[in-house]
Amino acid sequence: MNIFKPKELAKSKDFVHKKFRDRDNMSLEQHSYAVFKIVTQLLEGVKIEEEKKKRIQLSAYLHDIGKKDERFQKVLSGESENYLKHETKSLNYIEDIKDNWGEILDRLNLDLEYSDKVLEEILTFAVSHHGLFFLSKNKEDEYEIKKKWTEFSLEETSRITLVDLLFEYHPAGGFIVLADLIHSYSLAKGIKYEEKLKELKNKKSILEFINDYFEEIEAKEDKENRGTEALKEILKLTLGGVERWLRAQKS
Repeated sequence: MNIFKPKELAKSKDFVHKKFRDRDNMSLEQHSYAVFKIVTQLLEGVKIEEEKKKRIQLSAYLHDIGKKDERFQKVLSGESENYLKHETKSLNYIEDIKDNWGEILDRLNLDLEYSDKVLEEILTFAVSHHGLFFLSKNKEDEYEIKKKWTEFSLEETSRITLVDLLFEYHPAGGFIVLADLIHSYSLAKGIKYEEKLKELKNKKSILEFINDYFEEIEAKEDKENRGTEALKEILKLTLGGVERWLRAQKS
């Protein structure tokens, strides 16, 4: 059994181009798998450890795990207008990830041993991929999702942020964020994501893509993508890694 259910959505009907508005194209599993495939393609030619590549690929597939939340699904289906940030619901599915570990790896054709460290990084990517939150751990060894980076608590024993992952997985730490954006853009425009990937040949084209996309979102006041300025800056921060990837494609 897959961790994502067939009826779970990744996008609302209004977000997706009319060419792609059937249930499969809007599904959470389809979007998650597409982001996994894009990240896999971005990783080609990047010189990092194979173990780390697998971790990024797995994290890509699970980056939107918080969208499984029933309340968020009602927002996407149009049954509710009580919007919430899906990243903040990621921790609700820790046991689902553990219970479905083997099935998830089979779906992705990956061989990766479970560890608490890998799970922690998966959760951090899920929590932080829109640039707003980070993962914290308290004295009871429990995870919490926090937003204020400058806030200190005596109960907090450690934290891991998207910036930590950018360093840990350099030059590929930002690929999940970029891949998520590429697939979302493609759904909105009614084009295949493979076509968009071919257009992104240098840093300038990627920057223009990021800026153009966010200008459109801001103009529409898209409720699914609030906090766009923070995400835009996070994407720009990842471009050092993207430049290395681009050079690898040319060599």
